[in-house]
Amino acid sequence: MNNHAIVRKASPYAYYVLIILTIAYVFNFIDRTIISILAEEIKEDLKVDDASLGFLYGTAFAVFFSIFGLPLARLADNWNRKKIIGWGIFLWSIMTALSGTANSFILLALYRVGVGVGESAMAPAAMSMLSDSFPRKSWATAYAFLGTGLFIGSGAGYWVGGTTLDLYHRWYPTGNAPFGIADWQMSMFLVGLPGIILAMVVFLMREPRRGQMEGLESQQQHPDAFKLFLGELASVVPPFTVLRLLRMEGGAKMARRNALYGSMLALTAFLLTLWLGSPVQWLAIALGLYSFISWLQRLQVIDYPCFSMVFKAKAMRYSILGFSLIGLLTYSFGFWFAPYLIRRFHATPKEVGEVTGMIVFGAGVMSILIGGYLSDYMRKSMPAARPYMGILSMLAVPFYVLAVTSDQLSHVYMYSALGIFFGMIWIPSSNTISSELVPPRMRATSIAFNALAGTLLGLAIGPYVVGEISDSLFARGYTDVESLQTAMLCTLAVVAPMAVALLVIASRHVEVDENTIMERAAAAGERT
Repeated sequence: MNNHAIVRKASPYAYYVLIILTIAYVFNFIDRTIISILAEEIKEDLKVDDASLGFLYGTAFAVFFSIFGLPLARLADNWNRKKIIGWGIFLWSIMTALSGTANSFILLALYRVGVGVGESAMAPAAMSMLSDSFPRKSWATAYAFLGTGLFIGSGAGYWVGGTTLDLYHRWYPTGNAPFGIADWQMSMFLVGLPGIILAMVVFLMREPRRGQMEGLESQQQHPDAFKLFLGELASVVPPFTVLRLLRMEGGAKMARRNALYGSMLALTAFLLTLWLGSPVQWLAIALGLYSFISWLQRLQVIDYPCFSMVFKAKAMRYSILGFSLIGLLTYSFGFWFAPYLIRRFHATPKEVGEVTGMIVFGAGVMSILIGGYLSDYMRKSMPAARPYMGILSMLAVPFYVLAVTSDQLSHVYMYSALGIFFGMIWIPSSNTISSELVPPRMRATSIAFNALAGTLLGLAIGPYVVGEISDSLFARGYTDVESLQTAMLCTLAVVAPMAVALLVIASRHVEVDENTIMERAAAAGERT
């Protein structure tokens, strides 16, 4: 193999790329999370319950984020990554702005689907670009800096949403706003439209050469990248999934298995609907899982080395599942915390938005930066540092419990800040381990698998389940505060031990899996 010289130091332009991508991540999470501070207004305006709010925030976004994330990640492994990110920003910004025109639950859910599709283009392509812009020893730190966009964006979303609601209530106390635009709808316009300008900036960036930081030859752009992308997309969108499988060698057998998987998922969704109601929720989850299984079947045939490296490595499997369960706690607490404060303490959205926004920004940014630095520092002497960082983040659980049981609002804010600080230090490690355990050309796909697990297992299920438990308890006579509080505590008690157990298992396999990357890739058929 003719390798390029290893680039050992990031260039000044690499830091420019990192800053622009971080700003894009800020907009990503403003548009994704603003619905939390707007939840009570949406609930009243559209006449929906807590489970429906969880569906809007989680499932409607997450399922299609996951379905499109995999094909877009494969496109990022084969095409121009900055263009993928730019078009993604444009789409999610337009869909967020259009959410301001929604006058029904169904229409708002459809726009949230569009936001999910657009945002699915961001993470795999961005992290793949950063892995080719910074040396391996600095990946977790670079990912951590990128990840600050999560907290800056989430904090800004709380602030913008709360401030807009307050101004609207003062300017139009009787609800006589121009064109009948509701307060929450104006917030959607304000955070959606500026993203279009950002998309133009991203289009002007330079694309880094793949593998340059490690001296590895890597194909820069596949000549049939879009043909491959359309094939990947067809492999996750029914009924094209079956047609794609039938065209492949051994396709009839795979199609039969695919039909069996689809039938089992449909039956499970039907039974869950009979038990819990909410058919749209369970059908959406079933669709997401079916699309993923179908894509996985095709990947196993067309790119077995990638399939093997991403889905057969024990360290990869268990760490991603463990981190995804932590994500379930993060998403659940993150979404329901603002509505809980408004209900429990009768706080105004402006107050909750301002204080919570500052907490999320301050504690979150500090957490992810320290988490990235500590992860890289520990990694020098501890191969399993990445999973251990996830276990360490479970120190947040007692503070989450205190935050939702304290009777004083000032104490609630203090405990939530400590919970966020400890609870977010895992994020850089989750992204880094997805990059470290595969060759360069597979990194976007690996990161997409990480994102898919986190969204399907964490975002699509967590906020909805908390809302469903809350609705169930409310129907049994609990107050709206007691029901939501109990639902949040139950989720913490069940999920946290499972996450720790999975990460302990992952930690036992990291060293061997990382030291045998090239050998395992060659054994799976990767050409070197």
